[in-house]
Amino acid sequence: MRRQLLAGAAAACALLAAGSACAQTYGRLVVFGDSLSDNGNLFRVTGGRPPAPPSPPYFQGRFSNGPVFTELLGFANPVERRAACATNLADPSCNQNFAFGGARTDLSTSPPGIRLQLQSYLAGGGRFTSTDLVSVYGGANNIFQGIGAAAVSPSPTAAITGVTNAAAADIGLVINRAAAAGAGTILVPNLPSLGATPQFNGFVAANAPAGPLAEFATGTLNAALLAQANAAAAANPGTNFIYMDVNRFNAFVLANPGAFGFTNISTPCVNPATGAVCANPDQFLFWDNVHPTAAGHRGLAALALEYLFYGSIGAATAALGETSLEHRESATDAALDRLEEDREDDGPRFSLAVDGGRGTVDARGSVPGIERDTAAVRVSVDTRLRPDFTVGAQFSAAHSEAQVESLEFQTDSLGFDAYLGFTRGAVFVNLVGGGSSDEYTDYRRSTGAGPVVHFADRINGSSLGGTIQTGLRLPFGQAELSPRVAVSAQRVEVEAFSENGPAARHAVRRHDIEAAAAEAALRLETPLGDGRFRAHLEGGYGDIFDYDGAVAVALADNPARPIETEVDAPGRGALLKAGVEGQVFGGLQLGLAYHGRFDGDSDNHAARLSLSYRPGS
Repeated sequence: MRRQLLAGAAAACALLAAGSACAQTYGRLVVFGDSLSDNGNLFRVTGGRPPAPPSPPYFQGRFSNGPVFTELLGFANPVERRAACATNLADPSCNQNFAFGGARTDLSTSPPGIRLQLQSYLAGGGRFTSTDLVSVYGGANNIFQGIGAAAVSPSPTAAITGVTNAAAADIGLVINRAAAAGAGTILVPNLPSLGATPQFNGFVAANAPAGPLAEFATGTLNAALLAQANAAAAANPGTNFIYMDVNRFNAFVLANPGAFGFTNISTPCVNPATGAVCANPDQFLFWDNVHPTAAGHRGLAALALEYLFYGSIGAATAALGETSLEHRESATDAALDRLEEDREDDGPRFSLAVDGGRGTVDARGSVPGIERDTAAVRVSVDTRLRPDFTVGAQFSAAHSEAQVESLEFQTDSLGFDAYLGFTRGAVFVNLVGGGSSDEYTDYRRSTGAGPVVHFADRINGSSLGGTIQTGLRLPFGQAELSPRVAVSAQRVEVEAFSENGPAARHAVRRHDIEAAAAEAALRLETPLGDGRFRAHLEGGYGDIFDYDGAVAVALADNPARPIETEVDAPGRGALLKAGVEGQVFGGLQLGLAYHGRFDGDSDNHAARLSLSYRPGS
């Protein structure tokens, strides 16, 4: 799915007002950085001579045994246009990569630093557009080159902090300038743990004492980098800055290597002295002393896709509110059923109903298909105040388990509905109004970043709704024929929440749904046998004619701004009801019914067993 999203990312996405954006699409990728992003630039410039990586065993000039993560994001120039794209920097349809292995963040010339990479691009006629995705990744080489002097200085931490702050400031200049030049989205990854690399984890014995300082430098640079990204976002509201927390994800991989298929996370696959290569590179995290294997880059690319498409992926959370909407509609439907049964008797009636059902909704744009299993228990009491007027109240407890592609959750609703029915001759009018307190638990999202699963704490919500139904009850032999129409309105609120986990943590804004629906149906009711039981069959059609359910998703602790996705209404379509109810003995009445809704994009099936008791009958 993630690759499909990227493959279709050529359409333009007009940015909305500051503080929000539309559904995520990207036109092309422009890369600035160091060896983690270099797709062979240093190798081509040097003719394969040092400091370029020897290929083989390195892969075609990459600092790994396979493509680097920026090459795995789904952006590739067509073969027939690669030569033209290499010489025409101004072509806004060409993907470009200016990263060089060994690059610092500054204006260094050999290899060209990241600031110089951007400067040369703009000077050569390069431009940015609002659909461009720009990746800016660097800072490790500044630390590698500065840690030796810092380690022997009077204050190693102060000395290396000066190095990291300068590197972060360089990247701040780059991302601000790219934004000012029109870049729509800028990806700013931070550094993984340098102290955990073979260069500093003890594998290279001479560097082991510098390991803690390398780890300290990683933390200080990442903190300064986040501050730069936040400042750039505030200064450039037309650009979306996505801070990619590689460090948090890397820590999870190091703590759970087996889950990612790694058996070695501490030593390099390629022997730095002999060039010999291990037999199982995909089980090694490190290719050499500092660079990840191709498997490591695949994990980095999967993480990047999670960050780049957080808005589109997060649109699946629309299903939370839609589940509450379904609970509210089912409660209203049950209350209307109470008004249909046992209309001739007087006195109070107590009822217990149990519902069970399964529903599916096909994918709608960025919202994946939904599968939902629901059970509910309802207790109601009603009475006829006079021959033509019935009032009642219903208490409901509903539970759903929902699966929305990679997202699953449970919903519990406690609801109350009041209902009344009025009859005058053949005309009837039914009114139902109520609300629910909703709770969403066991929220689990399987990310695209390997086995990583994100969680969320309990999420609260509420729902309100009202329905008016009117129609005629007309004699039809011994049966009764009843044409009817109904109009309903519902409102659902899901409180804001944030995910927990090591990948791109969605921060979902408060989600409101407002829906208005109409329905027309024809009901046939007829006595069975001696008349103690009655059967009914109802068919009709309904539709949601007004729906506002847009969902907005940002990233937790991140300058990335909310992406708002419009959500189409779930279908309603054809209605089918069938059932039988009647007196079993004394004042005890039993009912069994089926309710179904169908259209081209969704269907819902539910069964209801009800038991009613009227004292003195």
